[in-house]
Amino acid sequence: MRNPARDHGGHSWISVAVVLVAAWGVRMAVADVATSSLLFRLLAAPLLPRVTGAIESAKLALEGLGAFLAPVLVTTIGVRGTLIAAALPLPIVVVSGWKMLRRWTRRQVTGRGCSTCSTAYPVSNRSTWRPSSP
Repeated sequence: MRNPARDHGGHSWISVAVVLVAAWGVRMAVADVATSSLLFRLLAAPLLPRVTGAIESAKLALEGLGAFLAPVLVTTIGVRGTLIAAALPLPIVVVSGWKMLRRWTRRQVTGRGCSTCSTAYPVSNRSTWRPSSP
């Protein structure tokens, strides 16, 4: 008798789902650490709670919007079209954010600083750091 739970190359769909959920959890942890370290690096201490609250609120709002729009998009343009539409803005966001981050880092390394940057972790000595020889 055929087992519908094992239609994916002998693996059950439940085990595939568990692996995907675990990968999603790891990705969320990495994203949270990256966001926190960027915030500590770029903002003054009094701004951190407000900016963190704004980021978390925006994240929840966008997750809700995605949960609302996903079924509508899947029924109108299909699964593949929905995945493409969701993925297209990501490279643009990454490239534009990367340029801004490099500009902020360049200001800190050259010593010009930034009026809103945190002074708890100075990065101005990074330009003179050299790896030690073995």
